[in-house]
Amino acid sequence: MVPEGTGPGQIRRHGGGLKSLQASVARRDIDLAILISARAHDSNYDWTVNEQEARKDGLEPSVIDVVREHKPTTGLTEKDAGLIEFGREVFSKHVVGAATYARVVKVFGERDLVDLVAVMGQHASEATMLAAFDQHLPVGQPPSLDLRIGGQ
Repeated sequence: MVPEGTGPGQIRRHGGGLKSLQASVARRDIDLAILISARAHDSNYDWTVNEQEARKDGLEPSVIDVVREHKPTTGLTEKDAGLIEFGREVFSKHVVGAATYARVVKVFGERDLVDLVAVMGQHASEATMLAAFDQHLPVGQPPSLDLRIGGQ
């Protein structure tokens, strides 16, 4: 069920890259992938700077709240619920179940899923950099992620 080949380089070859992803899926879907990664890493900086853009790009506040507050995905579209569950498994369990993988491949296709994972990975890397150097939001910019939500 997974892209053939071993190692990240081989798997990345199944993607089309960011330009292909931007042409294939709505910007709100890319924003959702970013917020999933930011929340999984409790990256207040990444969350805050991207939440406003996500809203402008049409990501619904109810979907944002599901991610922000670790709520169940019940009632969301298959696309949103699948991507959120996929991200939660990647970042919390460090493995994606076969059913979850099949669900998101059916909705996004292999190429776009590879590219969405690359977006999540990029933001995971950035969250690490931001945390390592204790990056603060610009002066006057309040954080929009309450890290006490969801048992934090």
